[in-house]
Amino acid sequence: MKPRVRAISQLANQGAGQPDIGLFTNDQLKAAGDRDPLSGQSPNRGVIEVKPASDDAWVTADGPQVSRYWDKYRQVLVTNYRDFVLVGQDEDGRPVKLESYRLASNEAEFWSKASHPRAFANDHEVPFIEYLHRVMLHGTPITSPQEVAWFLASYARTAMARVEPKTHLHSLP
Repeated sequence: MKPRVRAISQLANQGAGQPDIGLFTNDQLKAAGDRDPLSGQSPNRGVIEVKPASDDAWVTADGPQVSRYWDKYRQVLVTNYRDFVLVGQDEDGRPVKLESYRLASNEAEFWSKASHPRAFANDHEVPFIEYLHRVMLHGTPITSPQEVAWFLASYARTAMARVEPKTHLHSLP
């Protein structure tokens, strides 16, 4: 991804509380590969709020904590490890849930799948990576036809990953 995005935890409180993770581009860091952002930098790719798997990420996304983070950063990825909900802004500048990704429909299913990490990772590798890539690029200006093509292809790869296993089942004799 250009520019590279670095996830940094334990952010300083910038007046809205302390989100769990900030998403910074390399130009916001003291030096390439550094762990600390330049003084006063807000994470320009937004923040991540992490809750326990037992919490409902959709309810958290509507709550006061995420609202404070959204007011400050304008992009918040809320997760309970099994659901990911991107809160951004609509065309009128109001908060809106833009895109989500689900690894499991409930906590029990999540922990059951997590007990088989290779299979779990294989099931979600392509669509989840595509989702996270889109999250980190959300809100950045599209400046070329290649960038438009990448976004369209990203959604196509995600759709294909959802359909592919079912296609193979139907092709069996």
